Amino acid sequence: MEEGKDGSIKEGFPEKEMNIDANNNMKDNINDNTHENEKNNASDENQLNNNNNNDDDMNELLDNFLQDIENITSNKEKKVEDKKLNKEDAGKEINRILEHKNSSPFEIFGIYENINMDLIKSRYRKLSILIHPDKCKIDKAADAFHILTRAYEELQKDDIKEQYKSVYEIAKKNIIKKHQLKKKKINEINEYLNKSEEEYEITKEIQQLINEECENLLKVQREKMEYAQKCKLANMKYVQEKEEERLKEEMEKEKEKKLWEQGRDERVNNWKNYKKENLKDEKEFHLYKNINKKKQERTEEQKQKLKNVPLTYDQNDVNKKRKIN
Repeated sequence: MEEGKDGSIKEGFPEKEMNIDANNNMKDNINDNTHENEKNNASDENQLNNNNNNDDDMNELLDNFLQDIENITSNKEKKVEDKKLNKEDAGKEINRILEHKNSSPFEIFGIYENINMDLIKSRYRKLSILIHPDKCKIDKAADAFHILTRAYEELQKDDIKEQYKSVYEIAKKNIIKKHQLKKKKINEINEYLNKSEEEYEITKEIQQLINEECENLLKVQREKMEYAQKCKLANMKYVQEKEEERLKEEMEKEKEKKLWEQGRDERVNNWKNYKKENLKDEKEFHLYKNINKKKQERTEEQKQKLKNVPLTYDQNDVNKKRKIN
């Protein structure tokens, strides 16, 4: 019921009131649902954040674990590489270097598979300080130091390193095949770290055999190179000698040609003189050619003597003449 402006009471509309109540109830329900959804979303976000945090923690733990393992392995390798040398080792190192003076630079440095320039520099620095003739008073320290320096200069050349790498791989394959080495079990951690690992069991004895095989291959390779160099020099010498002979022949021909050119005037003059002499002889010949020949006649006395000469001869006279002769 509603009161009008004039004070009269009017009847209300019940249907309209019911609709208003229903709308209010719906708004309340919607608000409640939105609040619940917001709460649920917030809880889901918190749960996701917690899960992400847990995953991050697990990944961090795994990374730390793998890093520790890698550090342990790298420290082991570093200990092997950074082997300390004391003053007492000077004599031993000098003898070792002198024994391998005709070997490869890698044998002198004691470096085989891991051909790293930083490792080579570190090794050279330690050995050079240890056996330097100014500090080390051991006999033949200067010779060993000279061999070491020459080997270090060789190792700085990229082609020498690549050559040794290829030879080392061939030597290792030969020894593995010869001794029928078995493969090692796969290390899953190294495989996960993508870290290269030796496929076969390489002991100290096997490593020594590989080194010896490597030196043999290098020796054969060096001999082949020396032989090829000798052949090349011999061919170059042969070609040079042939070229010198050709030049010498050309010079002689040129010299003969010059002499021939220089003697041309003399030959021309000689020919002219010869022709003059021949002309003179021909003129004299023609002068005497037309002279009349006179027949020689015998005198009467000569004719009479000829008549008295007998026409036959005695055989005894002939025999006498033969005996006299």
